[in-house]
Amino acid sequence: MRFWRLSALLTAAILPGRSSLALPADIARLAEEGSAQLYNLEFDRAFATFNRLAAAHPEHPAGYGLLASARWWEARYAFTKPDARSNALVTKELDTAIKLARAMAARPGEWCEGEFFLGGALGIRAHWELVQHNWVAAAIGARRSVTVLGPMVTCTPYGDEAMFGLGLYEYAAARLPWSLRWLSRYITGVGADSSGGLAKLEHAAVQAHWVRTDAQATLVNAYTYYDRDAVRALRFAGMFRHEHPDSPMAHTLYAQSLAISGRFAETLEAVDTSLARGREPGSTFALETTAYDYWRGIALLGLGRPADAVDAFTRAIGAAGRAPWITSALLKRGCAHDLLGQRALAVADYRAMLRRPDPWEEARLARTHLKTPFTWKDFDHEIAPHRGKSR
Repeated sequence: MRFWRLSALLTAAILPGRSSLALPADIARLAEEGSAQLYNLEFDRAFATFNRLAAAHPEHPAGYGLLASARWWEARYAFTKPDARSNALVTKELDTAIKLARAMAARPGEWCEGEFFLGGALGIRAHWELVQHNWVAAAIGARRSVTVLGPMVTCTPYGDEAMFGLGLYEYAAARLPWSLRWLSRYITGVGADSSGGLAKLEHAAVQAHWVRTDAQATLVNAYTYYDRDAVRALRFAGMFRHEHPDSPMAHTLYAQSLAISGRFAETLEAVDTSLARGREPGSTFALETTAYDYWRGIALLGLGRPADAVDAFTRAIGAAGRAPWITSALLKRGCAHDLLGQRALAVADYRAMLRRPDPWEEARLARTHLKTPFTWKDFDHEIAPHRGKSR
């Protein structure tokens, strides 16, 4: 596992997930409105909302930090490396947020709030370096964020919020390859511990306000791809979907969690509902069609229906959604062809997959199955090794 793969775990640092603590009502309202728009993939509306927030409260760091966070979300969602204009905008917004947060922290009675926004802005800067593949700068930024957030765990009412950033960086640092493990001590100040990081993230997912949803989404991916705990993944995916029923991302994570739990019939029901919502005029669920059809294909494989899975993966590829899902759908369509004994079609899909961007590092699987056809045993091992056989 390479260091940059862990960027899949890193979600925005200061988005409100539920309520907004003791902030002025107008800041709280606009922050929550814009955050809901981000979860619903309405990026233009979110930018407009956060711009209104920054304009209405130019001396508060929230608007500027949230604007930078929204730009990170957009780039991370599309796996797009930021251009010069985006870099200039984020740099300006974060510089302003950091300056205002430090000024706030220096005022009597505002230390907690100021330090929270300072730690969040520093965290976003580290995340922004990650999407540009600037690993050393990202590690330095993460260290700065941890240094600010560490003393906040006993600071009411922002202690629960600090647990998200601390848990996120501790978990990511603990998951570094051994060749980079020295970075874990640099980032966290102590030897990183994945179980301790998960515990902090779970605390934030239940107890926090501003970062509650971000912690839930992070835990779903952590328990899906790293710690392989389907029950916990489904728990936090369910929380995310319950609290944000109009979020296409929440429904993707929920379908993912159902599938890795082996609940394939429920997965089909969930993705069919999401696909139907995507056919509604103007629905942002259409942006996730590729992901929904991908998990539909996985569920059909789990139900022993590879021919139907081929059709689902073909629809996922044709939907032209997010690039990583298309790459994965090509790989899994090749697997389904192998299960049907259609070796030439399988080989064609594996080779096509190897020509595409591969941010989730699945090329090794394609190379393996170019040499050896995919089998049902491989499905049980690759898709849900913690469950055992699925048929």
